[in-house]
Amino acid sequence: ALASIALAHPGSNVSPWVTLSAGHAIRSSADLRPEDLYARADAALYRAKAQGRDRVVG
Repeated sequence: ALASIALAHPGSNVSPWVTLSAGHAIRSSADLRPEDLYARADAALYRAKAQGRDRVVG
């Protein structure tokens, strides 16, 4: 896990350590265009950051 590495991030105003936030989406029949799937994954990424970062949201 990334947290076990404890990689310093001295230039950050958010955290002294490198963290990972990820958003994921699973393709559904409503995703007619690749852009639709990308938009849902991107929205999930921002939800992960809003929930405190260092997590995966989908």
